[in-house]
Amino acid sequence: MYIFSNQPFLHRYLLWMFTCLLFSFSLFAQPSDSLTKAIQQWDGQRIAELKAENGWLNLAGLEWLKPGMNSIGSGKDANIHFPAGKFPLSAGSLIWENNEVWYAPDAAVTMQDNGVPIKEKKLLWSEKGTNDTKLSYATIRWTIIKRDTKIGVRIRDLSSPAIQDFKGIDRFPARPDWVIQARFVPEPSWSFRTIPIVNVLGQTIQMKTLGKFLVNIGGQAYQLDAIEDGPGIPLIVFGDPTNDVTTYGSGRFLSPPMPAEGVTDVWLDFNKAYNPPCAFTSFATCPLPPPQNQLQLPVEAGEKLYKKQPK
Repeated sequence: MYIFSNQPFLHRYLLWMFTCLLFSFSLFAQPSDSLTKAIQQWDGQRIAELKAENGWLNLAGLEWLKPGMNSIGSGKDANIHFPAGKFPLSAGSLIWENNEVWYAPDAAVTMQDNGVPIKEKKLLWSEKGTNDTKLSYATIRWTIIKRDTKIGVRIRDLSSPAIQDFKGIDRFPARPDWVIQARFVPEPSWSFRTIPIVNVLGQTIQMKTLGKFLVNIGGQAYQLDAIEDGPGIPLIVFGDPTNDVTTYGSGRFLSPPMPAEGVTDVWLDFNKAYNPPCAFTSFATCPLPPPQNQLQLPVEAGEKLYKKQPK
């Protein structure tokens, strides 16, 4: 007895179902050698970004301003300390007042902003400005950053030993079962929805979210919030039981591509889970995973705990 009224229809239906299942399996079970090559290519780009001028390996300091005048230099009496031997003992002052940060140069020191010498008092940062200044002296680069109510100076050294000492990042072998299908639910274009994110400084900051990735991992359904990591760039900050064991203790990041408008079915590749900047330097301020992004199953995929000299 057939469920449908004619046998040929049943045969066509079963063939269609088999074809769909085979196609889905081919997407999910990507050949391991192909996946491994893809992850190796991704890893090479990741390492290049870490070593780049705006990467995380060259951070050499993070100093917080106090309201009013802040002297800068490598001398012990400076309020904002720069690397000794690579920066003048005294190089002027930073002035934080009226939601602005100004630089008052020392006449004996030639500081540059985006390659142009600074000869007079200059506005570096304002609450409503574009804030695209990049100060430099020899191999030192520094910028003004804001974290909640704190204003700081992020210092980089392009000749940092951390770049020369970098030996790569240990990782789990690439596995196709960690490429997981998900459904993306975007925030409406008019939405200004934010979620509270705690950072390593203990601050709770409201961060814009681009939407949720609905995914089933190990039989558990999750709604992973993706915060905005630059215009239209989603970032999933997640934690799992491997943290503080084989992976970084404060969680890891996943940066899936932003789905095209109207596209909801996506793939999350946890083989591309990576360490936050704080895994490489103490001079970064990283977000911690929100409760809804804490996974119950150990994610044995992606980057492991960073060590200067991996075994």
